[in-house]
Amino acid sequence: LHSFPTRRSSDLKNPLKKAYLKHLFKTLKRYELDIYNVVDGIASISYIDSDSIIKQTRCSVPITTIPIGIDLSKIPKTNLKREFPSLFHLGSMDWIPNQEGIKWFLNDIWPAVSKEFPDLQLYLAGRNMPEWLKKMNASHIYVEGEIENAYHYMQSKSILVVPLLLGSGMRVKIIEGMACGNTVISTTIGAEGIMYTN
Repeated sequence: LHSFPTRRSSDLKNPLKKAYLKHLFKTLKRYELDIYNVVDGIASISYIDSDSIIKQTRCSVPITTIPIGIDLSKIPKTNLKREFPSLFHLGSMDWIPNQEGIKWFLNDIWPAVSKEFPDLQLYLAGRNMPEWLKKMNASHIYVEGEIENAYHYMQSKSILVVPLLLGSGMRVKIIEGMACGNTVISTTIGAEGIMYTN
């Protein structure tokens, strides 16, 4: 079931926002519980999702797990030189968990990292970049917005950061980054559902 509203509501100090997110969670939960039994079967992309459905619902239809995979032959080869070291984030920036994660990373993580590695560059890419990021003027941080080719972009950088504090399910971008040869640094929530080695 969707964990985003409950995870987010525990962080909010505004009681109206907190109440709204709790209402949203209840509405989504009711919808999911109703919808599970009106389909012929369910295919989830991670074992965590499958287990969650089985444990939290009275689902009477067959459930199977079909993990996400990347066909390496479909990843275009590029002659771009990989910038090393460099950090980058790539994701839809109209998704609230991505915005919240980047805010946390910039405020709580980046200052210590950039102090330790003063020449390190951080690139932020993705569609629908919010105005507060577009207007940010900080040394060694480049807000690039939507990019033309995600695979080429990932192959031109070294370390993918996925600083998610909210959300549920699997982040396919992590799988794509691994397939492109990137080191991936993520939170536990960001890496949820992926059979990775720490």
